[in-house]
Parts: sequence; C-alpha cells; structure tokens
Amino acid sequence: MKKTVLISAIYLKNAEVRIVNETSKKVLFTTYNLNITLNRIVLCDETATKKIPFLFKSYSIECGRMYYHANEFYDIKSKKITITNTKLNISDFKLIPLYNREQFVSKIAKEKDLFDVSSRDISINDMNWGFKDSVFFFNAKEVLLGKVVASIYRNKEPKDDLSNKKLYNRLFRDLKFNLHIDTFKIRDSFLIYEEEITFKNGSGKLIFDKFNLTATNIQSGFKKTKLPDLTIDINCKFMKNSPLLIHWKFNVMDKTDGFKIQGSIKNLNLEKLNPFTKPYINLKTEGVFDKVEFNFVGDNISSSGKFSLEYDDLKVIIFKKNNRNKINKFLSAIGNLFIKNDTNDKSKSTNVQVKRIQEKSFYNYLWLNITEGLKKLLI
Repeated sequence: MKKTVLISAIYLKNAEVRIVNETSKKVLFTTYNLNITLNRIVLCDETATKKIPFLFKSYSIECGRMYYHANEFYDIKSKKITITNTKLNISDFKLIPLYNREQFVSKIAKEKDLFDVSSRDISINDMNWGFKDSVFFFNAKEVLLGKVVASIYRNKEPKDDLSNKKLYNRLFRDLKFNLHIDTFKIRDSFLIYEEEITFKNGSGKLIFDKFNLTATNIQSGFKKTKLPDLTIDINCKFMKNSPLLIHWKFNVMDKTDGFKIQGSIKNLNLEKLNPFTKPYINLKTEGVFDKVEFNFVGDNISSSGKFSLEYDDLKVIIFKKNNRNKINKFLSAIGNLFIKNDTNDKSKSTNVQVKRIQEKSFYNYLWLNITEGLKKLLI
C-alpha cells in the first residue's frame, strides 16, 4: 500500500544553529535569526529514494550573521543570506584566511595562492537547481558579484606545483554535473595580485581597479555534444590609471582547448609598474606605453598572433644584486643602449608565437605571448 504524507507548510522562526566538531570542539558553522518556510511538502515511497527525500512547492530561507569553517586555511562569513526558489542574495560575504603570509607559506608543500576576498553583494537571479536522475544540476539567468575586493598572493619559495594545469575549456568540459549560467558579472571591484621570490625583497604588485567583467554562456560539458562560445569581456583601470580592455572567447567542447583573446592598454606610465618590477626583478622603468594592443589565437599546445606597441622615452634602471637599493650604473647603461627608447609617435607591431608550458596557468600562457612581443619590439 502506497503511503503519502502531505503537509501544507513548515515554519522555523528565529532559530540559532551551531555545529561543533565532537572531537576538537571547534565550531564549524553558526548562524543566527534563521527563518525557514517550506510550502506544500509531499513525502511518499517514491520521494524517499531521492537525493532530497520529499517534494515541495516553494521555500524561503533567511538568516542573519553566518560563520562557516571552510577548511584548514579559510573561514567564510556573511551578514545576511536570503534564498527562495528562484533567488539567492548574500550581503557582506568574506573569505578570510586563517594565517598570515609567512604562516601560510610554512604550511604548504608546493606553490599555492593565498586569497583574501570580500563582496558587498552577491546575487543569483532566476535560479533553478536540484537533482535529475540523481545527478546535480544548477541553472541561473544571472550571477552578480558587486564591490568585490580580492587580494591574491603567491610566494615562490615553496616547490613548484608541476601538475598539468587544465585550460578553462577542459575545466568546464570535465565538470560532472549540469551547469548553465546565462550571464556572470563582476561590478565595480578591486583586484590586487602580489608575487614575491622571498619575504626579504617584498612582493611585486599588479593592481586592477574599477574592475568590471561580463561572461556569457557559462556551461559545463556534462552530457553535451555542442555548446555556444563562452565569452568574457573585461574593462578596468590597470595600476589605477591605464584603461585595460579584454575580449576573450573559447568553446567548452573544443578538445584542442582553442581560444581567442584580444586586448588593449592605453597611457601606461611605466613608473606605475615599479611596485612590481622593483621587488620582483630588481629594476625600474621610466617612460610611457601610449598604446599596447594584442590579438592572440591558441590552443593547449601553442599560440600565435599580433602584438603592437607605441611608446615614448623608455628607460630602465637596474639595481645591484647584492644591494637592491643601489643603482648598477654599468648594467643600466648597457640595458638602455640595447633598448629602443621611442617609436616616434607610431605604433610598431610584430608577430609572436609561443609554446604553452603545461605546468603553468592560462595567465602565464598569456604573459608569455605579451613578453615575446615586448622583447621583439623593445630590443
């Protein structure tokens, strides 16, 4: 005999939830002012075998402050979360590192990024998720991250991670669930990437201010044979001053991991790069890159394309290896002898071609193309 239980609604009001590790007594999760409403609940023999063992027509969840111990390196906090059948909103999201940089580096065996990320608002609109044939799926019309502040730090003292790094085509293609996001946006945000060889010399800094990103057609390759291109458009201020534009596209189902990426930077005062070049490669630059443009096509093996540059009054200052505050006049003179210091108000262009280092990320791959272009045009 088939048994069915019907419940018109379940309410949970102003609850406090705390989850504690029984052994260590460490708090793993807490939330306050938790309110949950479930409408039209159905339980039967059939639903009992599902991942979610009941059906419901609608739900709403709201909570105040939330804390979650994500793993040994990070905690997650937020001020308010609201969820319904079709929407999710998170206020004042924070991903908080549990260790300072020196402590973090001492605890990792291989190179690894340390993140410190916050977002004033995270919203997901027209959301639909669940399980189909016991396989998870997630669909959304829009995911929006507002006022993100992100610090990404890497120290080069630990051993290199020599594992093969997948390009984004394959990362999405290999996902084992159905993901579909029409539009993903980051708005009015600030990103800083820092890298250093040793703690003694300090970190090089790359800054992306007023950062805006729009990505469309984000889908996994799970049980798919054909998908539209995933496109990403970025505009921001590089080093807080220079307009940077990027248009990037690739197809998740392309097994060569092919991509196209083009971009431009304008009015880059090279002194703005000194917070990166001085501590990282022990030199400073002077002059202006009036315009940098690139257009590269590549795959998992190699890439090629056009690189062009217009610049004025280029000069390098190289510091002594054993005294990083003292200028090496001889090397600086030699360096400036070989560098073409001006393009005479004209853009110079060159063809570049590089092979991908399989153990490095896509961003290293892009940087290889750019540095190849710079070497050809400057030296």
